[in-house]
Amino acid sequence: IDIDSIESQITEKTRGIVMVHLGGNACDIDAINKLAHARGIRTVEDAAHAFGTKYKGRHLGNNTSDFVVYSLQAIKHVTSVDGGILVCSNSEDFERAKLLRWYGLDRNAKTEDLRCEKDLLEAGYKMHMNDVNATIGLESLKYADDIITRHRQHAKYYDEHLNVEVVRETNDCESAYWLYT
Repeated sequence: IDIDSIESQITEKTRGIVMVHLGGNACDIDAINKLAHARGIRTVEDAAHAFGTKYKGRHLGNNTSDFVVYSLQAIKHVTSVDGGILVCSNSEDFERAKLLRWYGLDRNAKTEDLRCEKDLLEAGYKMHMNDVNATIGLESLKYADDIITRHRQHAKYYDEHLNVEVVRETNDCESAYWLYT
């Protein structure tokens, strides 16, 4: 993503910028966040292809973006068969996300019938993960480092022996090499 092209597209209606980390490579997160946050615009990193990617030595989700979203779909490096991960930069967004994931209901509330005891302040969605998918995801996370290491080794081999270059790493990025899957 070209920072100049982003800047030229910003209008008074712009509320957010989504950075897509394509193929395991990270965008210029710092430059995009600097541009956005100076204008009061929120940022979201789409890291569906970038689980395990590092930017300036830090894993995605440890930078200055407002949100980072990961896909745990069946063919990703780390999977829960279906689903994803949302990383929020502050506790207010985190608490709101917990409400939105299940019809606006606070599943941690100490109530007898959480459906009827109080009014809903958020409409919410049905976005929570079931226990089976969550268990698969948690088990898959245990192997994440090994999986990413193998992908990096395979990418290096392909680049050196097959005379192809699918992903060109930027100086600030250590790719997870999603496109070498």
